[in-house]
Amino acid sequence: MMGIVCPTIRAAVGRRYHQIHFLNKIDMPLSMHPHSIMYDKNNEGADGSKGGSIPPGERYTFTCIAGRGAGARLG
Repeated sequence: MMGIVCPTIRAAVGRRYHQIHFLNKIDMPLSMHPHSIMYDKNNEGADGSKGGSIPPGERYTFTCIAGRGAGARLG
């Protein structure tokens, strides 16, 4: 599987905590793996973490930090 397309998640750079509420609406376990933000092991989304395998119909709230280095520069 190449992955599942989802909406773009935007975060305010420098904001201390962001919560991403994840609801698995398909018939197989899912997760997500964020890039360019800071998170702990439970919010990584890789196998072995609490957010690593969300069963069908279940929810998980990921918590992350968008530090100053997380923002993209344009121009």
